[in-house]
Amino acid sequence: MFDFTDEQTAEAVNSGADLAKCRPDGSVVFSAGNFSKTLAFVEVKPFTDANDNYKLNADLVRLGIFAKNTIDASHSKNVMIDQAVGMNLTFYMVQKTTAELYTMFELDCLRFPSSIHDMTMIFGLMDKLMDIVQVFRTFL
Repeated sequence: MFDFTDEQTAEAVNSGADLAKCRPDGSVVFSAGNFSKTLAFVEVKPFTDANDNYKLNADLVRLGIFAKNTIDASHSKNVMIDQAVGMNLTFYMVQKTTAELYTMFELDCLRFPSSIHDMTMIFGLMDKLMDIVQVFRTFL
């Protein structure tokens, strides 16, 4: 379930970091009965902020903190994070490599069509999207 909530994540409540007390722009949560687990976080910026490296980097750090807190709280091995800037969407994976080391790496960066005339380019992205879905299913 993809959810734009107006609340802190369950993992952020237990965290002492100021950035983690903020809420993400979006999250992907798996829910089954009383069980729920956050699988991914999303931060979104408009085209106007595309050249503001400070805001983009701050969002990436926030996403990393959300992912780390989720890994610690739910004992997960991986969490996916997505950063959307305008029509560009970058997918990252955060892994707990050892007891004290967390790694973040970029899976792919996709540019989605911005008009109806550019919709044919979505067919060229299907292979990349399916690769990302496969990584998502395999490692989460």
